Amino acid sequence: MSAAPSRGTILLVDDDDTFRNVLAAELARRGFDVVRAASGAEGVDVAVRYAPGAILLDLRLPDADGLEILRRLREAEVPAAIIVLTGHGTIDTAIRAIRLGAFDYLEKPSPIEQIELTLDKALEHRSLVARQHLLQDALKPPDVRSRLVGASPSFLRLRESVARIARSDSAVLVTGETGTGKELVAALLHAESPRGAAPFVVVDCATLDEDLLRSELFGH
Repeated sequence: MSAAPSRGTILLVDDDDTFRNVLAAELARRGFDVVRAASGAEGVDVAVRYAPGAILLDLRLPDADGLEILRRLREAEVPAAIIVLTGHGTIDTAIRAIRLGAFDYLEKPSPIEQIELTLDKALEHRSLVARQHLLQDALKPPDVRSRLVGASPSFLRLRESVARIARSDSAVLVTGETGTGKELVAALLHAESPRGAAPFVVVDCATLDEDLLRSELFGH
């Protein structure tokens, strides 16, 4: 019988050996893959190596304040959703952690059901963010500058026209025979325009009927 799929990799950063071991065992029993760290520095190192989906981060650690570790994790571009663990009387610090980019906070001790629910939400959030980045990367226009190569007077005039027109906010119609590079010129116009960081979306007009094409170009 095959093992059940993992619900996600969790990093637990806490210096309390008993709490860390008991919680790690309980989360593992509920289907999570759990890696552990007993200090802030170890937590950053483990997070970079294992790339967990979520991190349970205690705010009181022996070698550094939890907020400092949170900053280090963000500076290291660890993409995990971070849930801070706070004891009684440190709620203000937990709120500061949220402002620094933590996903959520939990008071210690918390029922295991609440920890499980928060982890599920954090992992779902992380998955949605990852999908968003994939979609954005797919729509990001390629760098076409290196693909437009030439030294003829007409080509140089074309590049000058593109550079001038790209600065305007006008609609542009690019015409030419099949295979002359109209889409490359359109992509170059987009790349050099103020909207160059936004997605470059190609609409194949030949696949649209007249009414749908009109709607796509001019709106409903």
